[in-house]
Amino acid sequence: MLTAPLILYENGRIWTGDSELPWAESLAVANGRILAVGSRDELGWVARRADRVVDLGGNLVLPGFNDAHVHAYEGGKSLLEIDLRSVKSLEDLKQRVKEHSATLREGEWLTGGNWDHQNWGGHPYPDRYLLDEAAGSRPVLLFRVDWHVAVANTAALRAAGIRRDTPDPPGGEIERDEHGEPTGILKDTAAELVLARAPEPDDARLEEIFLAATGEAARLGVTSLQDNVTPKHFRIYQKLAREGKLPVRVSCWFPLSNLDDLVDLGIQRNLGDPWLDLGTVKLFADGSLGAGTAYFFEPYADRPDYRGLLVMSREELREALSRISRAGLRAAVHAIGDAANALVLGLFEELGVAESERPRIEHAQTLRDEDVQRMARLGVVASIQPVHAVDDLRWAREKIGERVQQSYRLRSLLEAGVHVAIGTDWPVASLNPMLGLEAASFRHLRLKEDAPLTAEASASETISVEEAVRLYTLGSAYAQDRDGVKGTLSPGKFADFVVLDRDVFTCEPEELRQTR
Repeated sequence: MLTAPLILYENGRIWTGDSELPWAESLAVANGRILAVGSRDELGWVARRADRVVDLGGNLVLPGFNDAHVHAYEGGKSLLEIDLRSVKSLEDLKQRVKEHSATLREGEWLTGGNWDHQNWGGHPYPDRYLLDEAAGSRPVLLFRVDWHVAVANTAALRAAGIRRDTPDPPGGEIERDEHGEPTGILKDTAAELVLARAPEPDDARLEEIFLAATGEAARLGVTSLQDNVTPKHFRIYQKLAREGKLPVRVSCWFPLSNLDDLVDLGIQRNLGDPWLDLGTVKLFADGSLGAGTAYFFEPYADRPDYRGLLVMSREELREALSRISRAGLRAAVHAIGDAANALVLGLFEELGVAESERPRIEHAQTLRDEDVQRMARLGVVASIQPVHAVDDLRWAREKIGERVQQSYRLRSLLEAGVHVAIGTDWPVASLNPMLGLEAASFRHLRLKEDAPLTAEASASETISVEEAVRLYTLGSAYAQDRDGVKGTLSPGKFADFVVLDRDVFTCEPEELRQTR
């Protein structure tokens, strides 16, 4: 007997994502689950018993978007901190930092960022001296938009003990000028030296940050997040879930540094409840293309003596993946360059990591043909952020030449039978799923205007909007091993769905980003 309110949503164009019933008019929900889907006539019995009937007004209904890769802590902070994404010059950056510094308490660090030096021609990076002029003795640490490069001022470098004789940490680089002095630019793990000295927000501030992040997701129709967290952040999520304050479902990943904690506690994949789960371990093979630290077989076009860097050695990576698999956990490995992707796939194959573990490569940005096929054969999930194609391909050819045609290979991956999940890497890119749909399906129309990459090369890897929606919903649910309870609007699954103000399947490409 039904005890929860029975709600009927009718008069909609409901795209279920379920191949057995792709389209419907009505949807019945009880106790947070989908009870029935079908035509208005087929659900007439629900209309007679429903506690509430909602008219969808003929609008398009989709399964809730599931962002397969976010950094909600940084994303929530970016909603509350300085955001330099729109800065177009070093002088503008300096002025923004100066103005924001004036709003902070004495002794408070100025953090945030999302600056992109490509917005002012790709050079130069900001340096510590510019930040010193803007913020004086206040410690400043500002990350580039990809979060693989940061710039710190003198006060922040001093707080971290970084001097001219400080060695580069493994997997990172402290940039130095011609005199050997640190410039303030810190690549990959080098930024952690300063980040470790920045004061930690207290629990009240953390709650504010995560409520801002999850609220922004809900506002944009993202009903599930797959988030990189620390144990402290997970504790805040637990509190919010316990108090019924989470507006979206969250699947949490711990960094490799916490693997021992997970193993000691006996935690395995998908431990948790419908709102919050845990069991994925995030680790890095290489850096990023924007930072020039992605790892390639051949040298960079603009640095003929340099192939990028591995954040972990092959032996370290193999041992970590082996331990993760033995512990019953899931590995999500960041890999950008073709050599990094090939290395990770080779290790998955060598270790015999099973497809049932849903092993993942995050970004899978540049792939050789043979590695696309190997990814399909091994059952490795490609977790991709299509919006980076729009961002990166403006300048990627200058860095890697013709290898750009092996980047963001959505069409090739689908045709090979690879499981693909879509996300945003927020706040590296916008959390708005409409921008992801646009980039996956129509990026060639944008690149015609402002990028050196030919429209034809870009268009060859685009997919349809319907395919993109499927990857953003069912594909992402599969990647987290939750496709049995979400990803399609099917009876028995969570009633996670969004109603859009226009039909994204038929509207003009330029209308997609206007969708609410």
